[in-house]
Amino acid sequence: YEDALAWADEFVRLAPKSPDAYHRRAAIWLELGDTQNALKDYVRAADVDRTRWDTVQLLLGKLLEHGTVEVFWIVFDLAQPSHPQQAAQYLRDHVNLPERPPDVPSPAETEPTRTEPHEPDESGQLVRRV
Repeated sequence: YEDALAWADEFVRLAPKSPDAYHRRAAIWLELGDTQNALKDYVRAADVDRTRWDTVQLLLGKLLEHGTVEVFWIVFDLAQPSHPQQAAQYLRDHVNLPERPPDVPSPAETEPTRTEPHEPDESGQLVRRV
């Protein structure tokens, strides 16, 4: 596997925008027993190509398999807005998912951030400050 890792490193070097390069290297890391580096490469693969749900789904499965529930929910929450239908189907298909840890708030619990300054007028409506 050491030779395969060297080839995978070269693949990543030559094609840093290819999620396949990171997938392949992650699989080698798992064979070598290095879960941390494998998960890092799965995260990189999902980050390189956020348009592909299959990449995100593979990462979610690996996170569950290796017991990182907090990171699973964080990744799920990050991917869900880009893939709402697939994420909803994933939840329907995986009814035995671990519960969301209390220190990982759901997206509905977090307050949205404003990109422009606003203030309430006399009626309480938010208006843009100029």
